[in-house]
Amino acid sequence: MLGERLSKKQLQRVIAGEIPFDTKPRAIETTVIVADIANKYELADENDPAVYAETTEAFIRRATEHFLEAGAYIQVADGEGVVALFGFPGGEPDHADRAVRMSLGLVEAFQDFRLVNNGEAPSKCDVHVGISSGTMIAAPFKNDSQPGLLTTGEPVELARRFCVANRFYGSRILLGPRTFELASKHVVARPIDFLSGVNSQERHEIFEPLCLATEAKPESIARRDSFWNGVVLYREKRWAEAYSEFQKARGPADEAEDAPLQLYLRRLEVLALHLTEAPENK
Repeated sequence: MLGERLSKKQLQRVIAGEIPFDTKPRAIETTVIVADIANKYELADENDPAVYAETTEAFIRRATEHFLEAGAYIQVADGEGVVALFGFPGGEPDHADRAVRMSLGLVEAFQDFRLVNNGEAPSKCDVHVGISSGTMIAAPFKNDSQPGLLTTGEPVELARRFCVANRFYGSRILLGPRTFELASKHVVARPIDFLSGVNSQERHEIFEPLCLATEAKPESIARRDSFWNGVVLYREKRWAEAYSEFQKARGPADEAEDAPLQLYLRRLEVLALHLTEAPENK
């Protein structure tokens, strides 16, 4: 029933009874991670299909290995990314914290990942991650007489949406409000925006984890706080004050560009220009 969805170490713990595994249909509290190649569509357009397929296979294999080593359950691993569950089947209470920690490590581990292109100049392949926590249903089922395990629920859909949203905001990891609530004591994160949920009337605030709380420097916390203040002021339409706070959130010149910060600064520059031109139009 579990097949190769768990690491050998985790599977042995299930067999030994160290990890409880109930085969009856039940609701589970879990954290779902969806990881995918960030620029996969560009890579598909610019490269031979065989090269793209080989690169995707390498990504799936490497990401799956990282998830298994971290104790995750692999729901699916294919051309649309890798979906992993934390907190299942064992029901560990720290599933959200473990998932976010693992995702930060995953992004770092893929810094050197390159397109498999037969010796030509390598193309960088970034990773995007979406994380969502909540209730799912787990139940046994049979497919062509083969025993399997059904795991389904809204967190999977939301994690996929958060993963895709990274393309717009320029972030690498985005997590939902429930995950942030569960992991916020151990992870430094900042608010990014609101996304619609499975129900069009729902709105989910998304956050970007920056680093582990134990590794955060005072200046990093100060920039995070300025960014947070800027987002709050932006939502209150206090444009000038928001712009000032976002300016304080800028990092050193030698650091990589902060894409979400630049997105907000561009938005505010457009608003400032509009406000400046408004009196002239009147």
